[in-house]
Amino acid sequence: FGFASAFAPNFSTFVLLRFFVGVGLGSGAVPYDLLAEMIPAASRGRALIWVGVGWAVGTLYTTGMAWLILPRASWRMLAVVCALPTALIFPVLAYALDESPRWLLEAGRTLDAVAVFRRLADKSGAGGDAKVDAAIRAIAADADAPPPKEHPFGVVACKRLAAVLAQWRLSLRVWVIWFSLGAVYYGSTLTIARTFDKNDDDDDVRCRFRYDVIFSIFTASLVGKAIAIQLIDVVGRVRMICAACLAYVAFFLPIAVGVDSFTGRYISLYGVLAGAVVAGSCAWVQIPELYRTEIRSTAHTLAYIVSRFGASFAAYVVEGGLSISTAACILIAAAVAAGGEVGAVRP
Repeated sequence: FGFASAFAPNFSTFVLLRFFVGVGLGSGAVPYDLLAEMIPAASRGRALIWVGVGWAVGTLYTTGMAWLILPRASWRMLAVVCALPTALIFPVLAYALDESPRWLLEAGRTLDAVAVFRRLADKSGAGGDAKVDAAIRAIAADADAPPPKEHPFGVVACKRLAAVLAQWRLSLRVWVIWFSLGAVYYGSTLTIARTFDKNDDDDDVRCRFRYDVIFSIFTASLVGKAIAIQLIDVVGRVRMICAACLAYVAFFLPIAVGVDSFTGRYISLYGVLAGAVVAGSCAWVQIPELYRTEIRSTAHTLAYIVSRFGASFAAYVVEGGLSISTAACILIAAAVAAGGEVGAVRP
């Protein structure tokens, strides 16, 4: 659908195709949670954020390609170029990723789970460890146990959704946090683009941004990831999210009060984006640890959906006719909501 959108004959078709791109992105929480189940708690935070470095590199790739292509060619070429990485990576992921062994065990597929455990042990260099082999043999000994009764997919999905909703106090708080962080991150990226937009005429069909400035600011994504990698397993998830939201607010305040110097806006927005990345990265690590295995991906995907509503809200805030100062105040309020709510979340 990403490739197809480059050849959309009209705006309505383009929107429809991008909708299906978004549907595909909705499954992004599943491999993340799958990896989370296979990493020890002591190093889980750092390892998962390393995975998220791909997102930071992707933002630089996208802004870099926009810088290279849009001043010289059509947006259609940009759409093609941006779809290429996914097309290249998908076959690798399909081959390299194993199913969740915990999920396989809960589904009664013990032999499949044992095979995954053996592959993981071999990959980690623990295949010859006596304790590991004994643990795997103990799991294999239960292979003759009768599997649980299977239910149609729709029934299972509804049960898992009901289980997430049954924890409504936890889920409601998670949704508030994820809505707010969706607005925080995408609001910051849109504010950066709006601040360094060179178009004097809103009807100008040619994109004329300060691409060099925007690209350099987006290196803050890598800085944010680096900070989170170093500190998340030391400081903790909740404190990291709260501190990142506080930094976001502090850096956004000059924009809210109307700073007009180039240096002031640049430094402020660089810090804003870094703070948003740290907060979002740590929230992605936190949520798999809040729900039990059988509903973890369902809960994470629901939170991810809610964050898309936050992103849409941010688009209307930043590009809906409000001044940048007013938009900044609203996004600051979203960061305060996320930071204030995250401390109350308990599994």
